[in-house]
Amino acid sequence: YDDDKYDRIWNPVNAVSVRAIQASDTVSLKPVSEEQVPLKVMSTAVTPIDHYTELYHRWNATSNDEYIIYVHLAEVEILERNQKREFYIYNNDVLIGAFSPSTNITTIMLSSDSPKYELILKQTLNSTLPPILNAIEGYTLKQLLQNQTDDQDADAIWSTKSTYGLTNLNWQGDPCVPEEYVWAGLNCDYSAPRAARIISLNLSFRGLRGEIATGLVNLTMLESLDLSYNNLIGNVPTFLARLDNLRILNLMGNNFTRPLPAELLAKSKKRLQLSIEEISGEDKRSWMRIIVVIIAPIIACIVNEIGRGGFGRVFYGSIGDNQVAVKMLSESSSQGYKEFQAEVSNR
Repeated sequence: YDDDKYDRIWNPVNAVSVRAIQASDTVSLKPVSEEQVPLKVMSTAVTPIDHYTELYHRWNATSNDEYIIYVHLAEVEILERNQKREFYIYNNDVLIGAFSPSTNITTIMLSSDSPKYELILKQTLNSTLPPILNAIEGYTLKQLLQNQTDDQDADAIWSTKSTYGLTNLNWQGDPCVPEEYVWAGLNCDYSAPRAARIISLNLSFRGLRGEIATGLVNLTMLESLDLSYNNLIGNVPTFLARLDNLRILNLMGNNFTRPLPAELLAKSKKRLQLSIEEISGEDKRSWMRIIVVIIAPIIACIVNEIGRGGFGRVFYGSIGDNQVAVKMLSESSSQGYKEFQAEVSNR
């Protein structure tokens, strides 16, 4: 419906027991209803024909679901001083109340889980005019078979959308549900018994500006976060290191302030795959990050052994003021030489 901001469908009532009345040019309807019914719809109404004093609206339910009904009322005629329009509204023989419509739109909400619906508008004894009905809406409450997105995850991703002004994505409704319409750039886990969880977020090449959105801290099940090749600035937040499930973090192609958080660098030494431009000197001082492969004479001051790899032992040491990890090729290693060569070629 062109004039309806919610794009609802409005159908005219065609019944032999009613006649249509139209608002005159001198009547000015005042839309105060939250339901935002179009004025074009509210400027018309139906009323009983001849001398009848009641309006009926009946239908049978097609399911056992609960129904929600909205009845919209507004006076569309200019009443004389000696005229009065007042009527009772009954819902399945239950009196809802007496109503005297004005030019302000009045909306009445009714609900029922009955298999049938009978709405009656009946003229009161004090009324000189029959009842009118401008519009009526009916909705069925449906139980979704699939769980919705976890509330905390949904709030976090909506906050991120607001922070970056992401209007060029299909980010509407529930982020993860239904599964075939999951938001672009998201992967969700549907194994939880009550709610879907966001486990992956890819916002690479999205023109993001500013700092990393603080709302991301609440995506506690996040395993992969890709913010690469945007225009992000500022410090890389420490909270990224506190995302226990995070395994992949891509921050390439931005302009972050150094040094990186020591906690994040420490995590990247264990189970986090961190992608970012070459580590700066400030980062080196923040955390030991240099790996030196020794082939010829040992040039480092080796302190103690800190681990073993496929090609041999790894020692902690220093070269000048820099702390280093020294990898030593073992002659007894069968596959170590190939791994060692691969390590050298990638440095």
